Amino acid sequence: MKIAVLCVGKAREAWVREAQEKYRKFLSPFLPVEIVEIPEEKLSDPGRPEGALKKEAARIAARLKEGSRLVLLDAGGRSFDSRKFAGWLEKRLGEGKPLAFLVGSATGVADEVRARADEAISLSPLTFPHDLARIVLLEQLYRAMTILRGKMYHY
Repeated sequence: MKIAVLCVGKAREAWVREAQEKYRKFLSPFLPVEIVEIPEEKLSDPGRPEGALKKEAARIAARLKEGSRLVLLDAGGRSFDSRKFAGWLEKRLGEGKPLAFLVGSATGVADEVRARADEAISLSPLTFPHDLARIVLLEQLYRAMTILRGKMYHY
């Protein structure tokens, strides 16, 4: 099974691209991970991001594989420790459905994306820049897989 990490916005910094690739390679013996960058809409009116979010919602829907379980990364979502996240991931992978994690734009996601999401999870009660959230997610996916396979990475 392949995991898709959908990211609204482009990783502009070299260190982000390098870290993404590092964890994607770490994950490759366990499962393939595809990083999908979805263009972020420019805000014409920063006080009213609804129009931009709607356009991003259409782009997200176009990149989401049919039948996928969509997991929204959201500060208000369900939180886990690493072992519980590993158990959660094991159950999701066992369902046999494509799994897609979504890192929204800096202005969030449209209501229709939130409604389409099968669930929301939180990486932390802290707020992270979206580039950092990508890396934290990838690292936690790798950590979860090493926990599930009994590898010495999680102490």
